[in-house]
Amino acid sequence: MSRTLFEWMASLPTQPIIEHTGWVLFHTLWQFTILAIVALLMIHLLRRHSASIRYGVLSAVMLGSGIAPISTWWILESRW
Repeated sequence: MSRTLFEWMASLPTQPIIEHTGWVLFHTLWQFTILAIVALLMIHLLRRHSASIRYGVLSAVMLGSGIAPISTWWILESRW
């Protein structure tokens, strides 16, 4: 029996991997917001310092934005 697209989409949230991915995406929204605010504050505070220092700070923020979803996935996985 063929399922309609709506029935298939309605079954997606019941699949654990989809639900887990949704929670990771939800948490990365506020994590990226915090990282962006930290980056803005640091760039403002370091505006008189060399460009290489500001570059290092922004590189650390970009690294954090890559680590955040991975660590969130791992933390949520350990709770389930």
